[in-house]
Amino acid sequence: MRLDQTIMADAALADHPPCRVVALPYPGRGHVNAMLSLCRLLAARGVATTVILTEEWVGLVGAAEPLLPACVRLTAIPNVIPSEHGRAADYPGFSDAVNTRMEAPVQRLLEEMLQLQSPDMAVVVVVADFLLQWAVPMALKRAVKACTFCPFSATNFAALYHFERLMAGSSLGVEDPMWDQFIPGQTCLTMREFQPILSGEASRVRFKARIRSARAGQCVLFSSFYELEAGVMDSLSSEPSSPRVYSIGPCIPYTTLGEEPRDEYYWAWLDTQPAGSVLYVSLGSFLSLPPSQLAELAMGLAASGVKFMWALHDQARSQVRPLLGGNGNGVLVPWCDQLKVLCHPSVGGFLTHCGMNSVLEAVFAGVPMLTLPIGMDQPTNSRLVVDVWKIGYSLKEKMQPDGIITREAIARAVETLMSSSDLPQSNGVRSRALLWRDASRSAIQEGGSSSTDLNSFLRCMIS
Repeated sequence: MRLDQTIMADAALADHPPCRVVALPYPGRGHVNAMLSLCRLLAARGVATTVILTEEWVGLVGAAEPLLPACVRLTAIPNVIPSEHGRAADYPGFSDAVNTRMEAPVQRLLEEMLQLQSPDMAVVVVVADFLLQWAVPMALKRAVKACTFCPFSATNFAALYHFERLMAGSSLGVEDPMWDQFIPGQTCLTMREFQPILSGEASRVRFKARIRSARAGQCVLFSSFYELEAGVMDSLSSEPSSPRVYSIGPCIPYTTLGEEPRDEYYWAWLDTQPAGSVLYVSLGSFLSLPPSQLAELAMGLAASGVKFMWALHDQARSQVRPLLGGNGNGVLVPWCDQLKVLCHPSVGGFLTHCGMNSVLEAVFAGVPMLTLPIGMDQPTNSRLVVDVWKIGYSLKEKMQPDGIITREAIARAVETLMSSSDLPQSNGVRSRALLWRDASRSAIQEGGSSSTDLNSFLRCMIS
């Protein structure tokens, strides 16, 4: 069965009236991409969505996204926040702007939509990114159903969800035993994973506000799928005060895999490489490595002798290219259709920063990972990949006291990852990646866990 034929509503949804979902993604690349993937899934079930973005983001999406379904509409508010191109330089300032300047124009636009809506296309629910703590209360005040969309792992959400209870009576000091409690539903990861992002009072206040917002809504939608984080999903579902949870992922653009790829030169190069021989490298579009570590990474890749395709921005490409010298094993690209690349037969590994979208795409493609997390939720995602799902290796573990991972360590790790079969030292990483691929694709089939949860969510909202 083709992938674009697996996204089907069940018979119980066939007669639902036309309706509209208003989608509010956080203005960041990973968040917008995950929300648009959700919109494609809704479109396949006959549900129209209006995605509210800034004017800048409407332009960015139009330039980069494959053709969106006709019933997915992009609507703009003014550019009331700093540009996407500079937000990494002052992320706290960017985050504050999102929380203080976006609500008013979004509220005005939502009120206009409610006043002008036709009876046969009513707004039934606002789906808001977890980081937009003002969005769910804003919708509920206007008698519109609202739910939270979490593009992070369910494990990340669960840790934040339980933090307020766990911190009661805690000193929050570095050695406080509270940090050593396991995340409910996980037997491997403890709260200490989140100590860096919860050590500051301002950060704790923000996350508590986001959790209160999620609790107030009708439900929480996860971009993950049930089998991948079953223990955490079950734990959240069993909480008496927890909102209803639905795992509807992977929220990645797999519905576009049947479309012809863009006419990019790297496809011809990939087509000429042996099966499983290419390492795909991408460290995201937001945070970046220090120049010294970027140089070690480039020289480590060159020394490994492995063919690689590396997606990185213009400034980094100009730094990296001289370090590769005349090495003919590597191809540098400014951008690529990542999921299609990961699913290409010649790609056998992924060196990743462990953003959740990238992790889910690698799982879907059945490609093992070499993890190099930089910040945000990425270190926890790396632990999930390496220690829980056991489908990759960590480069961070090879870091020296000076904070640098040497080119020699990188070369050895790349060689291990790209072994053509599961050697004794690989611990079955490649075969487990294929098992998770099958689980991921089963989840989206009609009757699978994600397909069933998405249908259940729609029945709940439409009723």
